[in-house]
Formats: sequence, structure tokens, C-alpha cells
Amino acid sequence: MQKIKYGRKEIKMRNATRFLLLLPSLLIMASHPATAGDWLLSKNDIIHATGLTYSTDNASWDQQYKLRRKCSSRNAYLFQGVEYGYSYYHTLFLNTSLATQNCGKNHASGIGNVKIGIRGRIDNEHNGRAWELTAIMPTGYSRTKALRLGNGVPGIEAGAFYSGRPQGWADPFASYLDAGISVRYWFGAPASQTRGYLGIQKPVSSTQKISFRVYGNFSWRNGKPEEVASNQLQTSDYDQVYLETRYNHHLTPYWSVTASLGHDIWGRNTVRSTYLSISISHAWWSHPNETHDF
Repeated sequence: MQKIKYGRKEIKMRNATRFLLLLPSLLIMASHPATAGDWLLSKNDIIHATGLTYSTDNASWDQQYKLRRKCSSRNAYLFQGVEYGYSYYHTLFLNTSLATQNCGKNHASGIGNVKIGIRGRIDNEHNGRAWELTAIMPTGYSRTKALRLGNGVPGIEAGAFYSGRPQGWADPFASYLDAGISVRYWFGAPASQTRGYLGIQKPVSSTQKISFRVYGNFSWRNGKPEEVASNQLQTSDYDQVYLETRYNHHLTPYWSVTASLGHDIWGRNTVRSTYLSISISHAWWSHPNETHDF
């Protein structure tokens, strides 16, 4: 047992209880094409996506980046998201997830954070070069349980994203890179983060493609401890690197299905998780005779 001073109050804490379970919400974002951030819709286009993610873990990295055993966790998330082409220059989006988390005797379920945002063009002549601004809003879930569905405070994220997806007369089967970087700020105790990814995508046919990405989330180390339960302290301050491979298949011009598999390879104050995600998207095109990719 050790004592930690927080303001005028002393709180006893066991080191083994000091870990985060914020990763699953990130996995939903990372595993779904509707939140890639690099592509804008045409005016009045709409895409709705729903996906199911299952993740499991039995170990977490501590403050010194050492991997330690923990209770076996089983988590499931039902993602819902929609994007709307407001104009040639801007796309609006909204998403959230219904979550259930289990780790030993601890359990949490409910609606996770709601994210609403706007995406805009950086290059007016080419798609795939975009900026994005997102507001993150909690939904009233408990902030004092050992398992939480999110930080429980509002946040904001701003970033820039790039996709080298072939356009115009370019070879439609050429491999291409995509990348993104953003900053996430929380209005409260959680630490701010710099977040990013780098990936390569390969179309294997006119309707199928595979991709591989490496993601990194790095703390600014400005988080403050929060008491979440009797004799427990939780600090929303973590670093994380994980890999993801993805397969996407366009079933029709309006329907697309995506399967993703991801695994954490390095971290601090976060769990080592493996996840599988399957999602399906439906599009309503304002110009159905044009060629679309989503």
C-alpha cells in the first residue's frame, strides 16, 4: 500500500488497481472506415455505418511500461455512425457506441461518448486531404466505477488527414499510403494526447481492398489523479501503440462490409488488448450514376 496526496486529501491506493480501461472506445474509432477522417462526401450524400467490436485482454502496462497480469477482460461495443455531405467543402458526422465491459467482478454497460464533428477540404482540387474538428461529449455514465465507458468529461479533437487513394486517371489498383495526426484535449483531469496513424492500402479488385495501419496515442503527461472508488485512484494518462489489419468489400454500390483485427504492441497505463470488428455501411448517393468509394 502507498499513500498519495491529492490536494488536502490522502488516498490509499494499490498499484495494481491503477490502470485505464479507455482503450475500447478508441478501438471503435480505429476499426471503422466511417471515421477515417480523410475523405469528404459530395453534397447531400449520406453514409450510415453500424459495427460490432469484441475485445479481450488479461494484462496491462504499468507506469514504467512493464507488462503485468490483470483480470481477464471481455468487452463488446455496438457502433453507430452517420456522415452527411453538407457541401463540396464540408462533411458532417456523428457517432457513438453501446458498450458492455467485464473484468473480474467489475462490470459496466451503457452508451459511450457521443462524437460530433465537421470535416473540411485542405485541397479544393483533390479529395483525401482534409482537416477535422470533433467535439466529444459524455452521456452520463458513472465516473466513479473501476470500469468506465469514457473519461466522463467533454473533450475536443482537431487534426489533419491524408489519403493517397487513386483518383482520376491513376491506376485504380495501385497501393497507396494514408496518414493522420490530431490533438485531443479534455476539459478536466484527463491528460491531453497527440494521436496519429500511418497505413498502406492495396486494392485487390474493383470491389475489395486490404490495409494495414500502425496507430499511436501519446500523452502530454498533464493528467490529474481522480478518486474512482474507495481506496482507488485512477489517472487518465496513457501511451499506446497498436497494429490493425483490415479487409473491405463493396457488396453493391450502396453496401460495404469491413472486417478488422487489431492488437496492442506497446503501452503505458493501458491494457494489452486484442480486438475483432465487423461493420457494415449503407450509402445514399445524391448522384448514383457516379463512381463512389466508401
